[in-house]
Amino acid sequence: MQTETASDKNQIAPIAGYKARMYHILMFCLKLPRNIIIGAFAGFVTMMVFGGILNGISSDASATMGVAAMILFPAWLSYRSSSKELKKINASFIEMPAQIAAALEKVDYFYLGIGLDVANKMLATNSIDDKYRVSEPFKFGLDKVINYWAFAPGHTVLSGIGLTGAQQYELETKNLSAQMKAKNKTGLYIDLDDVHEPRVFVEMNLDQAERWVLLLNKLFNSTLEEQSTAMLYPYCYTLSSSKSKK
Repeated sequence: MQTETASDKNQIAPIAGYKARMYHILMFCLKLPRNIIIGAFAGFVTMMVFGGILNGISSDASATMGVAAMILFPAWLSYRSSSKELKKINASFIEMPAQIAAALEKVDYFYLGIGLDVANKMLATNSIDDKYRVSEPFKFGLDKVINYWAFAPGHTVLSGIGLTGAQQYELETKNLSAQMKAKNKTGLYIDLDDVHEPRVFVEMNLDQAERWVLLLNKLFNSTLEEQSTAMLYPYCYTLSSSKSKK
């Protein structure tokens, strides 16, 4: 049985195991229209090649191979693509905190995309783009903070009765898209007295953002304790893919 150590709680765990499998399935579903087209093309080519060139194979066998190619090829292609994305995401989980640690004199509390130095009352944020490239950290002092809050937008969940398979898929795709858009706007917002960066945003779930509001409240009141080592806050053993944005 694997046990957690104290250092595990100060590290952002990679997406692995069950969450990685769910990520592969999600990416395959999101790209289903593309996968259907690729699968149909792969199946057609397979049937033409094995049915036309290798005349020793029966039409039933070539049809079976075509169906297998229609299913397996897009699944393999989707898995290969999402595996590359997962590697980039997990690499960003290491690079983002490392860059923030380099930007601040000391890190007492951190999360994906944000770090806090209690003694110097300094914060730093960074972000990743759609290609999972990590931006340079943006550092600012507590004296620049005007306002901060946790926010999670609502979204409408669509449902229907007596829908065809295609209609149900379209409905689920719209719901999933709405959920992802809401997730991308959920997190910690900080307004700054800075004409170049008037607002920073760190994506995290609402509960985590509210915990960071508490941290900032205590920092303003000079009641926030320093840490001997950087503390992942709030502790969460496995994180989903998230992005922080300025």
